Amino acid sequence: MERLFLDATIVRTPRTGVQNSVLFQAQALMRIYPERIGRVACSDEKLLDTAMEAEIPTWSLSPSWSKPMIRLPWQQTRLPRIVREEWLFAMGYTAPVSGLKAKLLLQVHDLIALLQPELCRTRNSIHYRSFMPAAIRNAEKLLVSSTFVADQLIQKFDVDAKRIVRIPMGINPVLLDPKSSTDGPEPPIRNPYILHVGTLEPKKGIMTLLRAYARSQAAKEGVILVLCGKVGWRCRTELKFIENYDGPGKIVRVGYVPDDSLAKWYRRAKCFVFPSITEGYGLPILEAMSQATPVLHSNISVLTETAGNEGIPFQLGSEKDLQDKIDEVVLRGGFDTTSAENFAKTRTWKNWADQLDQAIDSE
Repeated sequence: MERLFLDATIVRTPRTGVQNSVLFQAQALMRIYPERIGRVACSDEKLLDTAMEAEIPTWSLSPSWSKPMIRLPWQQTRLPRIVREEWLFAMGYTAPVSGLKAKLLLQVHDLIALLQPELCRTRNSIHYRSFMPAAIRNAEKLLVSSTFVADQLIQKFDVDAKRIVRIPMGINPVLLDPKSSTDGPEPPIRNPYILHVGTLEPKKGIMTLLRAYARSQAAKEGVILVLCGKVGWRCRTELKFIENYDGPGKIVRVGYVPDDSLAKWYRRAKCFVFPSITEGYGLPILEAMSQATPVLHSNISVLTETAGNEGIPFQLGSEKDLQDKIDEVVLRGGFDTTSAENFAKTRTWKNWADQLDQAIDSE
């Protein structure tokens, strides 16, 4: 059995969507296939605890080392010299450009920094554009979660399809725990509400949602719009709109929601809206579906794929189409979400780990 060295140094608090995914991936591999893992490089306390429980050696870094401007020099200079396992699993976009003797499994969550840098933080765009293309060229295998990203690698970077391993991601294990619907604090909102979960950033298309909500009949009838997630970058227009909003209904920004109450926020929403311009996967769609909540998403191919054709698509960027879909779902109701819920619950991190374990040994 060929062993993996896990480079999970991208994980740091407060965790974003990608960092949460890497956290759950590393935990699943360590718990289900501990014999497959040689060592783990990380600074996150949850990962360190999981490694200790599984008796897997760690290369522990100070939390400050997980910041990109410190982590990347370490990754390029020190990491190649400490990997003794057969594979390096670089779990977050980049890997050593030279000096690595192990085979490289590179996880490409998305190619937004390379193809649409205007949607990213400037520093993220710079360091991904500096190191990611070489990592893509050098990788023995490239791990992606969607056909959309796989096709981009083939079309934009001339990658041989045989090098690409596509494995759909899993959802937060807390959401699959039956206790999640009863444990944890209640959402402090009594009115019916529409929900969005995600960092405020350009790719999320939040202005489409804000304007569609403002013109909706649902808002006029007292349904609230709730935005969960931290403030990201280049979102002054959205924040100003929310702060100055004096239209019908109410827009509430609640910030980060802890895992122990996330299920209730999803389950009690009248619908979940995901209006993204682009994504590498779109995991919150599955999270909402797993809680039997109707999901509205922009009609880009990656989100349709992630939703398994179980969501309700609307025209990308169309405030009118989204408004109509919101009113139809929220005011008419009666949507059967059973099929969507069952589909979402098949997307577990155990299934992801099982497929990755098989892919490592395949030619």
